[in-house]
Amino acid sequence: MYLAKPFCVVSIRIPDSESTGSIMNDVFFSLWCFIRRGWRFVGVALSIFLTVIVVLSSQGLPADQIDLRPGKKIVLKESIFDTGKSTINPTNLPFLQKIAQYLRGVSELELEITGHTDNQGNALQNAKLSFDRAMMVRSILSQAGVPADRIRARGLGDQSPIADNNTESGRSQNRRVEIVGVSATSKRVLTANDGKPMEPDGEVTFVQNQVKTLAPWEKDWQMGLLRLPIYEYHKINTLENARVEVTFKDQSKLKVSENSLVVIYRPTQSLQPEGKQKEHIGLVKGNLWLKLQAAKQQDQFLVKTVAGEVMMSNAIKIGVDEQGRSLVSVHEGTAQVKSDAVSSDAITVAENFGTRMAANIAPETPRQLPPIPELLEPQLPQILHSDAMKFTWQKQSARTRFEVIDAVTSKQLYTVMTAHDYATISLHPGKYRVLLTGIDSIGLESKGSERVLTVLPAVERQTFHWLEFILFVVSGATAWTGLLLKRKDFWWFALALVVLATWLLLR
Repeated sequence: MYLAKPFCVVSIRIPDSESTGSIMNDVFFSLWCFIRRGWRFVGVALSIFLTVIVVLSSQGLPADQIDLRPGKKIVLKESIFDTGKSTINPTNLPFLQKIAQYLRGVSELELEITGHTDNQGNALQNAKLSFDRAMMVRSILSQAGVPADRIRARGLGDQSPIADNNTESGRSQNRRVEIVGVSATSKRVLTANDGKPMEPDGEVTFVQNQVKTLAPWEKDWQMGLLRLPIYEYHKINTLENARVEVTFKDQSKLKVSENSLVVIYRPTQSLQPEGKQKEHIGLVKGNLWLKLQAAKQQDQFLVKTVAGEVMMSNAIKIGVDEQGRSLVSVHEGTAQVKSDAVSSDAITVAENFGTRMAANIAPETPRQLPPIPELLEPQLPQILHSDAMKFTWQKQSARTRFEVIDAVTSKQLYTVMTAHDYATISLHPGKYRVLLTGIDSIGLESKGSERVLTVLPAVERQTFHWLEFILFVVSGATAWTGLLLKRKDFWWFALALVVLATWLLLR
């Protein structure tokens, strides 16, 4: 059907339903009448609307589903540009505005925009055109509110084709502009030219209860799942009674306690950061325990807290208390602790020592960590199940953290921080790990002691069944009497007593 012939041609498929077809025919007939009467602007508006729809759909990505995670990219086809130029057709600006809107919501993600051409014509001119197109996209995004220092642009000309340049179809695919995410810390691209994602820095190896994560390319918090890849600038938030463990590529371990917020800025390797953060990990609230694998002097690891920074070399426990003070307990190796105070110098904290620091105040003099609690009862590695099992330990500090963990699933079943030297709990038959940690008056923590305990099913005490015994004796006597007197009714009665006694015994 032709509508407003001087302006556009529209082909429409009418549904098979007769009623629907009748309605649609009436609508198009009325529209045709309007146009016949001079309302040609209807055809113009319809033409512009369809053009925008076609252009947006040609991008291969819905405007509301923009995704720049590792392995993902946005490809802008040549059709958004004027032929042979770097200027962009105004009808494509809404899509670029959608990209800018997405980027404004993920402020910790940077971009790389790369222009590409086919191999036709002068190579230098192609390189310049590809760069100019990338810069044009960068300029539009910047004008839409994305800071220019978050975007880098380059032009590769015909150096990176994705299709055969010997066919027009292939050359059309090669004439493109690609947008990929870039890490704000190491400046590494999240997606390579071949579409492969950047290798993660680690993964979640244990998760308990409600844990949330936020990657640089995500606008909203996501549920933390087992085997989730962890990249630079990843945030982890544990809620009540939740825990999570992250294992990095070099097998270093990061354990985050409940009600904590941790930011992983960059991997554990000793590479100097090129981006905004010099620290490896930021602790906003809560507690973390970090164990480095095969750490060397030049591989020291920097943890930033709300009060200062800690340069560590092996194993450490760091917490933030209710007043915002940082508690640093060195379990292995040494640590350099420095407050945010301008005049503060770093202090060295040796193994089995700890310190506390507040914002703008120099760290306190290091003090020895409390002794490691020793479990006194139960002494045996195996105990019988009971409704109330009592655990006692040698108390040597202000408080003790008592934890019971399922040895099979690693799930924390019970935890308490108490000033007593005992705890009474109930455990089902199974295998468990019992952990004890000493905590001093200011919150510094000792290393933990661990015992493996097996709870066996309780054995029922065997009781003598007097009633059944009497019934068996009476049935025997009755049967013997029936044999002497040759009375069959005695035999049937004895058999009934045997059946009754057996049923009572087995029930």
